[in-house]
Amino acid sequence: MSVTKRNGSREPVDLNKIVRAVQRSCEGLHAVDPMRVATRTISGLYDGASTRELDELSIRTAALLTGEEPEYSRLTARLLAGCIAKEVAGQEIHAFSQSVARGHEVGLINERLLGFVQANARKLNDAADPSLDLASTTSACARCTTATCCAIRTPAR
Repeated sequence: MSVTKRNGSREPVDLNKIVRAVQRSCEGLHAVDPMRVATRTISGLYDGASTRELDELSIRTAALLTGEEPEYSRLTARLLAGCIAKEVAGQEIHAFSQSVARGHEVGLINERLLGFVQANARKLNDAADPSLDLASTTSACARCTTATCCAIRTPAR
């Protein structure tokens, strides 16, 4: 059985890789069980499944478990932040100002905001702290995710 990576290549399934990815996101979260999320993700495997689909299944699973244990909300946010980071990295976006410029290119950001960000790019880029993703909850992450995902999942032209 194989998975399809974001770049389109295929590789043999490595179940340990799925488990490790969830475990990394669980660091410091003592009330969550990474194996519950990993097992559910593994159960959704099929030949040719994309890594994006597996990431989304992990995120949905963690979100559902939030009803049982609120700390799963932090896991959901971490998994979502990781998924967004992978998507953005594939577009060669490495700074906040680049993401705003990309949003402008696809019609999500107006000229006024683009101009402000360009004028203050250094300060804004320096202020963006990815380590804060570890402290986010699902609700905090969800507020910024819609715009981010729209910029990431650009419609075909």
